[in-house]
Amino acid sequence: MTATTGSVENRFDNQGKLYSQLSEVYLLPFAVREEVLKKCSKLHQD
Repeated sequence: MTATTGSVENRFDNQGKLYSQLSEVYLLPFAVREEVLKKCSKLHQD
């Protein structure tokens, strides 16, 4: 039983890593867009 529970935990751990990587990739464009908007607003202010 311990071996099966361990494999299940590993699977969940791997899924968690995958989801965190996917969320980073998904949120990256939003962060980049905010940076671009900040720079554009600074340019317009000047």
